[in-house]
Amino acid sequence: MFLRTTVWMICLAAWPVLAQLQPQVFKLTDGGTIVGRMVAPQDKHLQVALDSGGGAPVYTNILWANLSQETLQQLTTNRSAAPFARIFLDPPAQQRSVKAAKPITIQPPPRLNRPQGGSLFASPVMLTLLLLIYVANIYAGWEIGVFRRWPAAMVAAVSAVLPIVGPALFLAMPTHRAKSEEVEELAHAPVDEAHAVTEEAPAAPVEEQPAQPAVPQTVVYARGQFTFNRRFFETKFAGFLKMVPGEAERDKLIYIKSARGEYTGHRLSKVEPNEVFLQIKKGTVSEDVMIPFSEIYEVHVKHKDA
Repeated sequence: MFLRTTVWMICLAAWPVLAQLQPQVFKLTDGGTIVGRMVAPQDKHLQVALDSGGGAPVYTNILWANLSQETLQQLTTNRSAAPFARIFLDPPAQQRSVKAAKPITIQPPPRLNRPQGGSLFASPVMLTLLLLIYVANIYAGWEIGVFRRWPAAMVAAVSAVLPIVGPALFLAMPTHRAKSEEVEELAHAPVDEAHAVTEEAPAAPVEEQPAQPAVPQTVVYARGQFTFNRRFFETKFAGFLKMVPGEAERDKLIYIKSARGEYTGHRLSKVEPNEVFLQIKKGTVSEDVMIPFSEIYEVHVKHKDA
């Protein structure tokens, strides 16, 4: 029994040596084969003795990277070549677990609620726009009243009752003038001397009066016919902007009729982009009054004795 066990152990120990003595087939990665006996495995290559048919053996070196996976797997059974062959073996393919696809749930984005009934007045945005248009309509009526010299409050009230239509009607109407202005225009209108004295009316005796110097006619600049701005006053009233008025402006006064009141002065102290400053006298003291262009109705240039 002991002898049999010893024989088997000797055979197992000698098997690798006998395997190296037998020729093997080494398959390469490019499909070629090399037949020979493994001599000594090295770090970079495997030394193989080629079968030369009984003559002196021929040795060759095979790189580990050029050996096929099948040959490398066979070399792992060899104790001396196994540490080198395992390095170049491809790792086993990992089995990927296939997970079931998650169901896609589409969530609709949040949206504004649509107005019920489909009316424009049901939307708060539309109500805000309509309110802004209504307020702008009233303000336009006020400005048209100032421009056409109608009572601004009355035109604004009509615009509130009749939006869009009310301001359009007052804008289409001519500029309103007071009766005193109409009488003044009739007074300055030329009179036909042929019809001034009728045949039936006897000529009244004319008393001799001392000759008086002719007073220059008042020049009227009305809103609607002229645009009151900085350029208007700098061009039409250039002489009144001087510290000492010239000969043409010395005996003349400036009369301004505005929404704030009526003012009469001798000169313009300053003209700004949006307002004009008129210098008026209160007794022995002079004062500058600021009058915005948007509030001016008329500007008169008249003689001090007119």
